[in-house]
Amino acid sequence: VTGILQVDIMYNASDLGWPLEDYNNISSIDFENDKLTTPGVTGCYTIEYDELPGSSTCEISNTGFVRNTLIASMSTTCVMNMWNVPFDSHNCQFCLRIRGKKGFPPTSVHFYKFEK
Repeated sequence: VTGILQVDIMYNASDLGWPLEDYNNISSIDFENDKLTTPGVTGCYTIEYDELPGSSTCEISNTGFVRNTLIASMSTTCVMNMWNVPFDSHNCQFCLRIRGKKGFPPTSVHFYKFEK
């Protein structure tokens, strides 16, 4: 099974925050993911996980709340029982490992089917 997945990783890094009044009330900034050290994502077991080049973004709020969005292709194998085909359904499970940065582990992780 192969698909495209959007992963949103949210965490607090208060050292990245700023006072609104000092910066014209700018409450958040967006930039490419490679400008900040963020938690990494890897596939477990037999999963192939590859981030799509140029698709990762980061948003930081003035409170230090970080939202890291990654878009990646993912492939895995599934064991299927073909006995009842075509009158059956199958579920495939997958595992992704999020490596949190020391001091601010991810507080929330969401997975979405990527749609343009």
